[in-house]
Amino acid sequence: MSFLPTELWQHMFLLCPTNNDYPSTSSAPLLLCHVCSAWRALAISTPLLWRSITVAISLGPTVRPNLNLVSLWLDRSQKLPVSLALSQSTNSDASRDIAEEALRIFATHGSRWQRLDLDLPGMQYPWIGQVLNIHAPVLEEFHVRAYHQPVDDLFKTFWYSTPRLSSITVSSLPIELMMDPEIQIPWSRLLDVSVQSVPSVHTALAILSECHCLQVCEFRIESHVSDEVVHFVTVCSNALRELRLHIQCVDFGVFLEFTVFPALEFLAVYGVCPDLSYWPHDQFVDHIHRSNTHLKTLKLHTAWLWSPQFSTIFNQPALQSLTKLIIDDDLDWDLMPCFLPVVIPLIRDIGTNSLLPRLEVLEIAGYLSGINASAVLDMAEARWTGDIAKLKILRLHCCSKFELTANHRLRMENLKKEGLKLSIS
Repeated sequence: MSFLPTELWQHMFLLCPTNNDYPSTSSAPLLLCHVCSAWRALAISTPLLWRSITVAISLGPTVRPNLNLVSLWLDRSQKLPVSLALSQSTNSDASRDIAEEALRIFATHGSRWQRLDLDLPGMQYPWIGQVLNIHAPVLEEFHVRAYHQPVDDLFKTFWYSTPRLSSITVSSLPIELMMDPEIQIPWSRLLDVSVQSVPSVHTALAILSECHCLQVCEFRIESHVSDEVVHFVTVCSNALRELRLHIQCVDFGVFLEFTVFPALEFLAVYGVCPDLSYWPHDQFVDHIHRSNTHLKTLKLHTAWLWSPQFSTIFNQPALQSLTKLIIDDDLDWDLMPCFLPVVIPLIRDIGTNSLLPRLEVLEIAGYLSGINASAVLDMAEARWTGDIAKLKILRLHCCSKFELTANHRLRMENLKKEGLKLSIS
């Protein structure tokens, strides 16, 4: 070690891979402490090695985390901002006790929290409000999932100012809590918001209206639009680039009607709890025209989209900028015309008005009845040789098995040799 400067050794130590699940002697920084006394001394005196830790509480009596090590670990990070994570995979009394003890250790370093990530699926954490009632002035990311805990308890940290906060993930966020003057969340400066249970479209719009700089957003909107008269106001989020929605079709239609997203590049829609309604075609078309957006990625998961709607939607000029299209539809379409078989022939034709000319990634899973391997390979070859963007990834997973002949396999191998990542199953 004497031949190299200390700073260079420290830099090499920082490049060593770490264990993301729980500190282990088989990975840095603990592994470095077991090589020799000189490495141990240098590792211990390098605070950057110790500024991040994950405590995972798993099943079984032999996997209790060494909380003394957790405390020592954080002491070694000295005065640096720290990133802390705590996850619990079982709801036993013993696991909850360990989670409490670990979080109380975290709390002793609350003034240095930069990122806090808690995943607590258990039923009772009566202590969590007390532990989170702490001033965290350098907090930038707050991700807490505790679905059975009173929401007020999870926001005790925000009784104090958190001027650097930019990212927040919470299990739920009632609109009343947003309006609580004691909660000092800097909504207007947030860049990333994820709420796992939003009670209504009205609440989702209220969150968007407060977050003027929001760039990434994920909502799981739980309820139908009610008969109660609600005066919606259109929300324009000029900075929003990524949006993930877990939503029923009837709610999705209302959401689209009262939003404008001119910068949106990534949209993922996850259909939930079929409500005998279908994809809000007119509202979606109006929305993309009104927003003048140019999507690059579209993900549809059980979106209740009919085949005629699909054809109309993907002929829209605003969607010709798509580079990635991912469709996962596990519905058994017995009564309505499934849209999946329409996808392949629709994007196969190559010419001056080719559909989705910039598409590079296409992934489809679901009922592709009526489409055979020959049609898929015809499309792939046409888009590979045509005067448009080449497909780079094509993955198809059909609930009804494709029949692959020797000729099909030869064509697939030729496409793979030319660089296409191709999977048909």
